[in-house]
Formats: sequence, structure tokens, C-alpha cells
Amino acid sequence: MKITPRGPKTYRLTWELGRDPVTGKRRQRTETYHGDRKSAEARWREVQREIDQGLTVDPRRRTVSDLFDYCLEAVWPQALAPTSLLDYQRKVKTYLRPAFGAIRLRQLTPDVIQRGYAALARQGARGNRPLSPKTLAVIHAVFRAALSEAERIGWIPRNPARLVRVPTPPEREPQLWTAAQWQAVWRQVEATPWGLAVWLAATTGLRKGEILGLRWQDIDWEAGTLRVAQAQHYLPGGEIAFGPPKTPRSRRTLALGPETVAVLKAHRKRQAERKLALGDAYDDCGLVVQGPAGGPVRPRTLIAWFHRACAAAGAPRIHFHDLRHLHATVLLAAGVPVRVVSERLGHARIQTTLQIYGHVLPTQDQDAAALLEQLLGTKSGTNGSRQDRSPARRKPS
Repeated sequence: MKITPRGPKTYRLTWELGRDPVTGKRRQRTETYHGDRKSAEARWREVQREIDQGLTVDPRRRTVSDLFDYCLEAVWPQALAPTSLLDYQRKVKTYLRPAFGAIRLRQLTPDVIQRGYAALARQGARGNRPLSPKTLAVIHAVFRAALSEAERIGWIPRNPARLVRVPTPPEREPQLWTAAQWQAVWRQVEATPWGLAVWLAATTGLRKGEILGLRWQDIDWEAGTLRVAQAQHYLPGGEIAFGPPKTPRSRRTLALGPETVAVLKAHRKRQAERKLALGDAYDDCGLVVQGPAGGPVRPRTLIAWFHRACAAAGAPRIHFHDLRHLHATVLLAAGVPVRVVSERLGHARIQTTLQIYGHVLPTQDQDAAALLEQLLGTKSGTNGSRQDRSPARRKPS
């Protein structure tokens, strides 16, 4: 182990890479490490293991394409849900690798990335139509995640993507039904095999994949709760699979209202009746939402059924995901704390909830101001004197 002090909490790490097979010259890898001696030794051992396994390459020679290979093989499959992983793979293959793959990581600077994004925004992939701000924002998120990994493992000293600007995509305003429209749609779908999906989206805020992956064993009837333990993922070729939800925070337990428990029981009874009527032809897969003859429901099938129900009920055709927005909007407008709503939605960070639903909160601010005036009164005395509106003092007991 060769670790040479270079200053206060600064060390020069050196590894032997053997001799060059062509020139016969001695090869070494060096790295300046900032930290204490113990962590420097841990870093040296980590790289030495890579050398022993034949995985190490001089960081100065690594390309962006090498980084994508590393992330797609060793990092993202363990960190991402299958659907998200598929999207990352597509963004790398279609946009990022053609635009940046040949560039050495140490030569990748914010201006190089900025110019690459500008070219993508104008020309798209392989000269196709220009990219939308939303697509470019997703591409940037994927690239930034990869470069963060390169920074973490020491391939680059810092992540240049942090200094790159991308246009903020316009937010799509979700459509929300009126109470009458909701009731009309619910009457259309209540008795159908998939109708419960609509109810759960609106009353629990579950994502579509979470609803289609929900099992009867995830319902605790005594406690009146629902556990999100898996989600359905749509894969290439139309295949579906079941795996972990979107993020670790997506694994959650939600309280169910009495009416939702009653709806679940009625749905289970109808499902049992269909199973009895079809006998061996019914594919009971243990899911809460199944097709007319059992088996999982595909996302596209659910959306098609949902849109037909909207038309039949005379309600505006909305995105199925808007039911999740409906759930969050109603709770926030009723004064439920943002933290609670964020937990119910399974957001990874409370900032995500604030960013999406911040427009609902100003009404709460107005309500708070009105409540304070009601409690404390105003200087003008129009709402009663301060003394009149102050809470009554309790007599000592």
C-alpha cells in the first residue's frame, strides 16, 4: 500500500499496474485524495480490488460511453424500477451516447454539455424533429445521475452537469372533475372488474402500477390499511412484470376510510362470483384488480376502459394519473399537512409534493390569515376587540 502524505489531510495514492506489454515500461496509477488517513486507505483498497479483478482503467482515458456501460450494468439495475431502467436505457441509446459517448470524461466540461444539449434541442436524435423541453429535462436528469456516479467513484473530480442550464418544461395543468362528474363515472365503472382501480386512484392516490400490482394479501382488514409492497411494470414487447415500487419511499402503508373498505369487500365478492361462474377458465392471480377472466390487467387496457367510461358518463376525458392529483388536491385544500400528503403519495421528497401542488397552498395561507384575525381581532376593531377575541383564560384548578 503506497500512500504518501502531501499536506494536511491530503494524500497521494499510487497503484502498480504492471509493465506495458508493448514498451515494457512500468505503469502506475496515481490519485490525490482529500480526507483522513483511514478513508485514504479505504479508497486505496477499493481501487486495488478493481485492479486485481482487471476492472481498472486510467481515469484519464475513460470515456462517457464507459460511464454509461458501468451505470447500466452495475448501478441502475439495482437502483431503478424496471420501467425507469427501460427509460434510462432508451435515453442513453437514443440521445446521450451518440452525442457524448466518445468524449473523455476528464474533457467533459459544462460548456461541452451545454452545446451538446443545444444541438439535441435543435436537431433531435439522428436529425429528427427538435426535442421538447420536457424530453431535454429528462435527458439531463439521466446524464446528471450518471456523472454523479462518476464523481462518487472518483472518475471525475466534480459533476459538470450541475452547472448546465436546461429549460424548465411547462407544467401540465391536471384536469379535475366536479363531484357530479366523478359520481357519473363511478356509476359506470363500479360493477366492472377494473372499476376498483378508479376508486383507489382517487381515494388513496396510488400510482397506476401500484394499483395493478396490489394483492389481496396486502390488505389488512382488521387494521383498515393497505400496504404498497410491489408494482406492475410494463416492459419491452408488451410484457409485464412485478417488482419493487418506484422509490424506497413508495413502500408505504395507507389508512383506508370505512367506505373504501366497503368498496373493497363488494369488489372481492363480485370477483369471487366471476371465479365461481368461470371455474377452471378463471385465472386467479391473487391481484385485487384482475381482468374479466382473471389474470393481470395491462396498463393500456385499463386506460382504454377508463376513457370509454368517461365518454359513456359524459365526463371530460382526463388522464388516469389525474385521479392521483385529485386525491392530493382535495387533501391539501382541506388542510391536511403537506408531510402527510407526501407520505400518502409515496414521494421520495416532500419538495416534490410542494413543487407539484404548491398552487393549492395559497388558499391555506389565506385561511390561516383569516383565522388569526378571528382569534386575535384587528387594530381597527371591525372584528371585535383584541380582548374580546382572545382565548378565555382558564381558572386555576
